[in-house]
Amino acid sequence: MSNENKYAILMETSGEHNESWLNFIKFNGNEEALQYIQKQLKKVEMFIIEDMSTFDLELDSLVSEQTAREMCQIDLNPFMSHRKFDGKLKKINFDFSKRDKDERMIEKVHEILGYGDIDKYIDDEDFFGRDPDDFKSSSYSNSNSDSNSDSNSDSDEESGSDEDIEKLRRRVEELSKKKTHTVTPVLQNSKKSFTKAESTKAESTKAESTKAESTKVESTKAESTKADLNLNS
Repeated sequence: MSNENKYAILMETSGEHNESWLNFIKFNGNEEALQYIQKQLKKVEMFIIEDMSTFDLELDSLVSEQTAREMCQIDLNPFMSHRKFDGKLKKINFDFSKRDKDERMIEKVHEILGYGDIDKYIDDEDFFGRDPDDFKSSSYSNSNSDSNSDSNSDSDEESGSDEDIEKLRRRVEELSKKKTHTVTPVLQNSKKSFTKAESTKAESTKAESTKAESTKVESTKAESTKADLNLNS
């Protein structure tokens, strides 16, 4: 039996970045921890979810160290490179519940391993003489891990809060303007309608008054004519 090191492949597929990142994990000495991960992942029907990562673990077809090294030197992904680990893998428990559906289990795996956080559970990463940032430089600076720039994070959060308040203020002003523009024409139309109604009413009253006056004059004229005829008789 060969003593050559073999590597399992943990593939992380990002729904946000549409990339797959291969993590070559030394199989020798990590068999139990890898099989425990595999046992859990087999319970999940993986599918792509935006802003989350899904995971697959290859234990049946292991690769040589040379293959792992060569694959990690491929520079195709703009977000994160493939990685190789030679250290001791810790036991990872995703804490699945019997009530968890697939989406919830995917979320739990993502919360633990998402964006390259496998490096929290295994050490001795092989950087091939390159800058470690070349492998994980854009991964939200370990978005789910503790950051060494807490002060910067606090500053960014405060800046973000100020921006949110300013956006909200502008939105309220826009809504206020829209409300004013919406109500004003209604009031103007109501005023026009009221004025028109008053005018129509006035004209109607005037017409009725004129008609009454005309009828009265005609009646008086008729009575006068009748009286004259009686006198002549």
